[in-house]
Amino acid sequence: MRAVRFLRTAADDRVSRLDAYNAAVSGLAANRDCPEPRRSVNEAYLRAMRAPAEFALHIGDWNADLSRSDALLDACAGTREFHATAVARDCAKQRRFNDIVRKRIVQGTTQ
Repeated sequence: MRAVRFLRTAADDRVSRLDAYNAAVSGLAANRDCPEPRRSVNEAYLRAMRAPAEFALHIGDWNADLSRSDALLDACAGTREFHATAVARDCAKQRRFNDIVRKRIVQGTTQ
């Protein structure tokens, strides 16, 4: 449950990018104690939150984080335990949002 608290902070648009990054990193560390399949779902969201912070701060590998998040979200949307649930729908929605984030980042790097 600690991972989810860090995720909420990382996803909060009112926090600085550094605070979002630190919350995502702490959330990933706390997430190690979560059981599957929840661990993978948490990781997907935490990496999705860390990626734009990495880009803004010029640290880490935002593209690798988004790619890992994409793979985990795709798996989540197809996980038997989550079939036809809000979790699967939310994973699919976040996956689409990752595509938007990636496009915005790439546009920002090409200008």
